[in-house]
Amino acid sequence: MGKRVAMTVMMLGLWSCNAKVSDQAPTENTSAPVDNATIDGTVNMVENAAAGAENVSNSVSSDTWCAAARATLSAAECRSLAEQRDSLEQGVAAFNPPRTMMRGEATRVVLAIGAEADRAETVHAAGGTPSGAQVAPVRIGRYMRASLSGSAFTIAAIGEPGRDLGMSSSEQWEWDVTPTREGDQTLQVRVESFAQDAQGRATRLKLYQSPPIAVSVTITDRQKRSEAIGDLKGDLDDTAGLFQSLRGWLLALAGVIVAASLVVWRMRGFGKKPDDDKNNPSGS
Repeated sequence: MGKRVAMTVMMLGLWSCNAKVSDQAPTENTSAPVDNATIDGTVNMVENAAAGAENVSNSVSSDTWCAAARATLSAAECRSLAEQRDSLEQGVAAFNPPRTMMRGEATRVVLAIGAEADRAETVHAAGGTPSGAQVAPVRIGRYMRASLSGSAFTIAAIGEPGRDLGMSSSEQWEWDVTPTREGDQTLQVRVESFAQDAQGRATRLKLYQSPPIAVSVTITDRQKRSEAIGDLKGDLDDTAGLFQSLRGWLLALAGVIVAASLVVWRMRGFGKKPDDDKNNPSGS
């Protein structure tokens, strides 16, 4: 479009110049032909200039390697990503789950993050005894994400894992955690900060993963009695099954013994001659 406009303007300019020359020239020269070679050369110059400008524009807007993202991005996207990375604020993350839980009972667990200046408030927001909280430095940006994992737990997140903090530096994530097996288990949190481009694509900037926190999972007395009854019932079922198997085995053994007795009895009578008295009914 720009090339066509430039060509149109140039042609109008040439026409205007030719018109002025024609007005000033003597009458006998008014019918002189216009130099087509000059016009063609001018048009070519305009086209070449427009093509050069377009090439320069394309070279400026083309994607290049962005070290901050370790990917090929436009210069504007790379600059935005680097600015978001450099604007991350130093903060703290506090995680303080109960160190003892009951199997089968849900417990609310909280992760809190905040600015370094608000360290005490952040630790308090994590719940529990402040002295038992696990506190670690994190880099806080506008876009944050947190997740919780553990061994032998059913974990239900309260709210979305990804958050837009806006101008704030503090946020909390909550989970309902239900132990599924007694004994010593572990819980671990993961905190990530992201940059986001105009299309909503996220690029991770920083990652913090806490050391595993030991949680002792116990069961109630009622659960113990229930399990004891269940174990006893299982033992009785196993014993009954054993007796059933033994009964079947004894019946099979009895059948084998009877069959063997018949075979022996048949073998003892095989080939034996009948008594003479039995062959002579008259008795003479």
